[in-house]
Amino acid sequence: MKKIICGLVVLLGVVSAVGVKYVRAQAGLAVGMGLGAATGGRWYQPYGWGYGGGTVAEGYGRGMADVIRAQGQYNQAAAEAQLTREEARSRAIENNKKAADTYWAMKENYRKEQEQKRQRLRRRSSANRAKLESAPRSTPQRGLGPDDFDPVTGRIDWPATLQTDNFAKYRKQLDELFEHRTLTGGAAGQDNSEAIKSATTAMRNELKRHITEIPSMEYMAARKFIDGLAYEGRS
Repeated sequence: MKKIICGLVVLLGVVSAVGVKYVRAQAGLAVGMGLGAATGGRWYQPYGWGYGGGTVAEGYGRGMADVIRAQGQYNQAAAEAQLTREEARSRAIENNKKAADTYWAMKENYRKEQEQKRQRLRRRSSANRAKLESAPRSTPQRGLGPDDFDPVTGRIDWPATLQTDNFAKYRKQLDELFEHRTLTGGAAGQDNSEAIKSATTAMRNELKRHITEIPSMEYMAARKFIDGLAYEGRS
């Protein structure tokens, strides 16, 4: 029984202490609110409002400042991004210009190289032509052998160099002239000889026009063949 009574006494003491603390807390809160109202509410603000102090106007000002600061940061970031894009665009334009300049420079160098090559070829061809035309004959001029010309039938066995289209009309003239010469038994006379001389001269001149296209040995053989025809056509 005594234990029960002692426990109740202790419990009542604890409840009383808690009650006193609650009453004091409520009293302090009331006093604070009263003072806050008397001073316009500047120093008191419930927990969780704003930044722990200040009026509504101050909170609005801080919010506007944050908005303005965020807008400024955005504008700065946008300006930096635009500057980066412009720099990249400028570098791209510069690189394209360099590439174009390099292309045209290489093309011009190639053109110059090709022109120099053509000039060297022309000089070499001119030198070869002069050498061929001025080359002395090592043997007296003679007619053609039986493998090149048949004096009985008048058939001409043309070399490959003179069988191209460039010499077609001269071949036709000479084939007809020599055929007529053999059919008449050499009685065709001076007119036939002059016609053969004229045709061989024209054929020789045509050969000279193609001197740069024909290898030297083939050119000399073709010219010798024409000279042999001219010799065979003498009256």
